[in-house]
Amino acid sequence: NNKTNEVKMFSVFRDTLLDLGGDVGLDKVTHAYFYGGAGDTLKALNKNMDLNIDRVVVINWKTVAEIIDTLGGIKIDVQESEIEEMNKYIPGTAKTTGSEEKLIEQPGKQKLNGAQAVTYARIRKDAATGDYRRNERMKIVMKKTFKKAKKADLLTLKEICDNAFPQA
Repeated sequence: NNKTNEVKMFSVFRDTLLDLGGDVGLDKVTHAYFYGGAGDTLKALNKNMDLNIDRVVVINWKTVAEIIDTLGGIKIDVQESEIEEMNKYIPGTAKTTGSEEKLIEQPGKQKLNGAQAVTYARIRKDAATGDYRRNERMKIVMKKTFKKAKKADLLTLKEICDNAFPQA
C-alpha cells in the first residue's frame, strides 16, 4: 500500500482447488504457477478470492537462505515436534542453498542460519499441527527476515540486493 507503506501477507494452501481458467479449469493453486508463472497465479487468486492484487514478488528459497545468512541469521522458536523433520532435510537444503549444514540439537528460541530457516519454513510434516503450521512457519520466516533487514546497515542491504536480485 503506497499510502501506508504496508505490505500485506497471506497464505493459501498449495493444494487449494481453484478455477485456473482456460482449458485447465479446477486445479490446485500450486499448478497455476507451473502452468503460467506468477501472472497466472495472481489471476487465479484474484478471480477466485475476489481480490485485487496488482503486484507480486517471487523469491526462490536459495535467495531466502542467502539473505538470512547475510543478515547473520534469524531467531526462531523451534518446537520439539519440528526438530526431527528439520534435521531430515537440513543437509539437502544446505547443499542446494550453499548454506552451512548445521542440525538442530534442541527446541526453543535459537538463531537459525539460512538452510535451517528455509528448512523450518518448508517442512510439511509436524507431529503437532501438520500443514497448517507450514503456512505459519513460512510467514514467521519472512516477517523475521524483513524485520531484521529493516535494522541492517546500508552495506548489508546493498550486499543483499546485489546477490538477491539476479536470482529472483
